[in-house]
Amino acid sequence: MLRWIIVENWNVRQNMSKKYKNKKCVYCAESISVTGDHVFAREFFLADQRDNLPQVPACAKCNGKKSELEHYLTSVLPFGGMHAQAKKNLETMVPKRLIKNNKLYSTLRSGMTYVENNGTRNMALPVKGEHVAELFAYIAKGLSWFHWNAIIDKTSFVYATSLTKTGERFFQEYYFALHANQRIENTIGDDAFSYIGVQGVDTDQITIWKFKIYAGITMTDGNTLNNCSNSIGVLTGPLSMKSIVVSIFDNPKTN
Repeated sequence: MLRWIIVENWNVRQNMSKKYKNKKCVYCAESISVTGDHVFAREFFLADQRDNLPQVPACAKCNGKKSELEHYLTSVLPFGGMHAQAKKNLETMVPKRLIKNNKLYSTLRSGMTYVENNGTRNMALPVKGEHVAELFAYIAKGLSWFHWNAIIDKTSFVYATSLTKTGERFFQEYYFALHANQRIENTIGDDAFSYIGVQGVDTDQITIWKFKIYAGITMTDGNTLNNCSNSIGVLTGPLSMKSIVVSIFDNPKTN
C-alpha cells in the first residue's frame, strides 16, 4: 500500500514540474523555462512551513543567479529577524550553512559592529544591500506572474529599495492608496514573510510591492538607527518612469 502511495505522489510531482517547463521565463522575459522556481526560497522557512510556496517558470540562467542570492541571504537575514521562525532558523539551519561557507562566516564575524539607538548599543552584522534589492526584484516579478499572470517584460524597469519609515508612509500615501486594477495582501510561512502588491489600471507592467521579512528586519546604512529600514519596496513600470522613481527614492528627504 505504501508503495503505491509513493509512486502516485511521484507522478504528481512529475506532472507539477512539467507545468512550469517550456514557458517564457518570468524573470528575464525571454528565455524558455526549464523548471519551476520557488519565488520565496524554501530555505527561508522551517521544514513544516514549506508547503504550497508560490512557484513560477524559470530558465536555467535566472534560476542559477537567483539561487546564488538565496544561498547568501538565507544565511544572513535570519540574524536580524524578529519572527520566531527566524530565531529557530538561526538555531537549527544557519550554523550548518555557515560551516559550509567559511568565507561568509569570517566576513560576518569580522564585520560585526554596534550601532546606537537612544543611548543603547545594538549589535549589527554586515549585509550586502544590493543583494537584498536584487532578490526582491526577482520576487516581485515572480509574484506578478503568480497572482496576475503578468510577465514584467524588457520594456519595463524593476526598482527595489529598503524603506525607511518615511518611505513606507510615501508608499502608503502615493501608491497603495490609489485605485488599482489588482490588489493582493498575503503572508507566507505562518507570517514569516508578508507582502502587499497592487497592479496599475492602465498596464499590467506597473506594479508596487511592499515586503516584510521575518516580521521586520532592521537595516541601516549608518552608525545609528535614526534612518533605519525594516521593509523592502519594489516598483515596476515603463522605462519612461524609471528616472522619476529613482530620483524620489535616492533623495534622502523623501526616503
